[in-house]
Amino acid sequence: MKIIEFRNISKHYSGQPAVRDFSLEIRNLGMVFQDLALWPHLTVKGNLEFGLKAKGVPKREREQRIHEILRLVQMKEYIHAKPAELSGGQQQRVALTRALVLHPKALLMDEPLSSLDLELNILLRKEILRLQNNIGFTLLYVTHDREEAFDIGTRVVVMKDGKIERTGPVEEVREYFSKLSDT
Repeated sequence: MKIIEFRNISKHYSGQPAVRDFSLEIRNLGMVFQDLALWPHLTVKGNLEFGLKAKGVPKREREQRIHEILRLVQMKEYIHAKPAELSGGQQQRVALTRALVLHPKALLMDEPLSSLDLELNILLRKEILRLQNNIGFTLLYVTHDREEAFDIGTRVVVMKDGKIERTGPVEEVREYFSKLSDT
């Protein structure tokens, strides 16, 4: 993933000017990457608890958040499992819940489903949208898969060679590509 620096424009995030020196607490941004980066020696609970402890969330609230998010993704029975004991889809859910348990206002996902087979990929797309709807966070989703982008997004930005080629609502961008393939 490449971070693009914007110059000479005014942008705001969560009502605050978007500047480089925002602390992580102010950003309140969750991230899920293609390489899930789960702690292999920690259980599911340990992986979810790690960020909560770092933010100073009290133990009782940590327990409540962990149990609630695992309930939402139907993984409560795996709370004491280590990543190696989980399937690829379950590991993906742990990575997603690790970000969501922190209650981010926005979630950045970079190619999170690219290593999964198509059936599981489609299932987890639905899961991500269900969680977004239930929890209510802004989602910035990076993918090379056009159909995945159309399924998950409401607005799509298409980049080619590091430059924005097209941006707009999903249906508008889908129509643009349909016309290109017809010619």
